[in-house]
Amino acid sequence: MRIGVLYAIVLVDEDGGQSMKSFEDEESAVSGSNVLINAIKKSKRKDLKVYLSELEYDKDKNDRLIGSKLIDEYSELLFQS
Repeated sequence: MRIGVLYAIVLVDEDGGQSMKSFEDEESAVSGSNVLINAIKKSKRKDLKVYLSELEYDKDKNDRLIGSKLIDEYSELLFQS
């Protein structure tokens, strides 16, 4: 098994729902998170959280994610409204 890493920006809403956008490099993910955070600030929505996570995937099995959590103890909380 060959392991790769994706960087994910995970948005968590007030009900615990999660949505994710993944990037191949951390710099692009941080840039994407800044766009998302600015949009949240402009909308004045409350109870949203934005995390940066590293997700491992199996390069040999059609890029299948390894693990079931988008947010873990290593994820970084970037913003909370």
